[in-house]
Amino acid sequence: MALLPIRIYGDPFLKKKAADIKHLSEVQSLIDDMFETMYENKGVGLAAVQVGKGMNLFVINAAWEKEDRNKGVEEVFINPIILKMHGKNCNMEEGCLSVPDLREDVRRKEMVDIEYTDRHGKKRSETGVCGMRARVIQHEFDHLHGILFVDRLPPTKKLFLKKELRRLAEENS
Repeated sequence: MALLPIRIYGDPFLKKKAADIKHLSEVQSLIDDMFETMYENKGVGLAAVQVGKGMNLFVINAAWEKEDRNKGVEEVFINPIILKMHGKNCNMEEGCLSVPDLREDVRRKEMVDIEYTDRHGKKRSETGVCGMRARVIQHEFDHLHGILFVDRLPPTKKLFLKKELRRLAEENS
């Protein structure tokens, strides 16, 4: 396994929409590298676009503990489609490996219904996914469409963060 460089805010690649994956055999080692990179950077999710791969793929382990990689469940979402976001709107603090050292409250729906292919090629469909797992899925799914969590902030909050975001973009352009 290898650690992959993470694209940082301001990198235009992060704003591109990912392309569907046609052959699962092409992504197996990438998936392993993405998990390794995610754990090393103490994240709970990582999208392929964050490591410079324009593929419709993300990995999560929404419950792992930073001291023990064996806790939680490693999940792979290939060509995911969110069918529905429903339930209450909930605010919760989020961060992002592509927007280091910045955490803000983001409003998201409490539940999602999703279809995807797992790493073994099995088609999966889940309804009523909730809690931290639903939040991480929505966050990573956004990455596949060129959306960062800071894009979901209210305009007044973005204005407040403008200087910090400009600094990140300049450092990483």
